[in-house]
Amino acid sequence: MKVRCTSNSPKDLPNDFPLKRIWGEDTEGRRFPLLVGKEYAVYGVTITLGLVWYYVRDEEFVYYPVWTPSNLFEISDSSLPKSWRVGIHDTRGRDDVGFILSFPEWVADKYFYDKLTDGNDEQVSIFNGYRKLLDDA
Repeated sequence: MKVRCTSNSPKDLPNDFPLKRIWGEDTEGRRFPLLVGKEYAVYGVTITLGLVWYYVRDEEFVYYPVWTPSNLFEISDSSLPKSWRVGIHDTRGRDDVGFILSFPEWVADKYFYDKLTDGNDEQVSIFNGYRKLLDDA
């Protein structure tokens, strides 16, 4: 799946979008680190805070994808890898639903993303394998 960025401005998000929940109090003048017109590979899809989010490597990418509102993109290639799965992770009472669509290791382990962002070697290696496949697709 690939998406093309149509905006990096929070002004193009729904009026009730919880910017302060994402960025804290300092939201004035902020933009998402995306290049308008650029195509991004999608590494996962989630539903959180009542919105669909894509996990993409934005312009601040270090070694993992970040969840970014789908409202900032148009789908340029809707094909999904055959290996992808759907899962629901327990959210322990938070106001999101825990939906995830991604590669099997992420779907099977509700802590996969936490381990990935912590730099766990196993999760980084797994992600990098899928990243190469998805970036080249």
